[in-house]
Amino acid sequence: MRNYTDVDIVECLKKIFYETTQKHETDFKFDILKILNEAKKVKDEGALRHLLWMARKNGTWCFPEGNVYIEGTPERKFWIGYQSETSGISTFAVEITGVRNNTAVGNVYELVYAEHVKQVQKYYFIPQSIDIELKNGDHVCVPTDKFNFYTIQLELESILSMSYVIGDDEQKYLEFLKYIRQLRYISCNENGGGL
Repeated sequence: MRNYTDVDIVECLKKIFYETTQKHETDFKFDILKILNEAKKVKDEGALRHLLWMARKNGTWCFPEGNVYIEGTPERKFWIGYQSETSGISTFAVEITGVRNNTAVGNVYELVYAEHVKQVQKYYFIPQSIDIELKNGDHVCVPTDKFNFYTIQLELESILSMSYVIGDDEQKYLEFLKYIRQLRYISCNENGGGL
């Protein structure tokens, strides 16, 4: 398992990208923007950010880790959608700890895709609603059974961000995410702290 601690995340993933991916470099450019944006939030707000990153022959995906464990999300659907591919997928958990020299720094932990998919399928949480932040600062809360991204996008036209509201299981959800992140950290340190 490849684990990288206190590294330039963009440079680290760039090496993996060029080893794995043959097409769709634009995907990776979007990933970089997402990573740098999350790093800015870490710098401004102080809380770590956690992403899951996948590189395949035909492109990449980069998602907020927590969204992959929420039933019905596009992130979950895409993350587990490559189960039939037995090779050629590199997956990593990315922990953004800050900014150094104008780039994102943190830890990158390799995941075994097949094992991680089993975990994602076993442990999931049901969202009650979706909180939509508009560019003007207003928030709209939509129940999940009434949510259709395309209809909402046409109605609102100025979506800045969306977040899933778990409701009664929110504490269990947060505790679960904390637990799996601690396991990664322990595993990495038991294996010599990475490269």
